[in-house]
Amino acid sequence: MLWWLSKYDTEVRLNSNKWEQAASLENFHRESVYTFWNHLKDDLENLLEAVAKKLLVAKVHISLPNID
Repeated sequence: MLWWLSKYDTEVRLNSNKWEQAASLENFHRESVYTFWNHLKDDLENLLEAVAKKLLVAKVHISLPNID
């Protein structure tokens, strides 16, 4: 009887560890995706800001009158 209880206890612990590992891995993947998208969003914002500045500078250069 005690052998069966200890075996059951071990199986329950193993199964709970598997669920904890799966939940931990799921959280890791979720955080990785959020981190990836946040970095991508930041990179895109920086790129768009740089392009906007270049276009603004180009517009200023184009609109300057020619002084000869």
